[in-house]
Amino acid sequence: MTGLRMASEITGSSVKNLHSEKIGHIEDLVLDAGTGRIRFAVVGVGGFLGIGEAQVAVPWSAFDVNRDRDAESVPYLLDSTREQLEKAPRFDRNKLDELQPREASEPIFLHYRVVYIE
Repeated sequence: MTGLRMASEITGSSVKNLHSEKIGHIEDLVLDAGTGRIRFAVVGVGGFLGIGEAQVAVPWSAFDVNRDRDAESVPYLLDSTREQLEKAPRFDRNKLDELQPREASEPIFLHYRVVYIE
């Protein structure tokens, strides 16, 4: 991704797969306080009108961000299906520190077939 973005522009954005199907939306971002980089996007998936929705952590590096010249929104593309997202490891904001060690976060990177980045 090039350019700068406000977090408020990212949260609430749709997540689409490579077939332009909406598979979720970005609810929050997880930052690495040591480096200042976005580590994960928290994606809401499934459910109906917010009921029964699951939250999953998706490595920021798994997204392909592409701004459509004719649209104001920035689609966050993810090489995944809704079913794969629904089967992803769940995100629990009460256990945020558990995502810090490599042994906890590397399986999440592997789920999305992206290289682990510290």
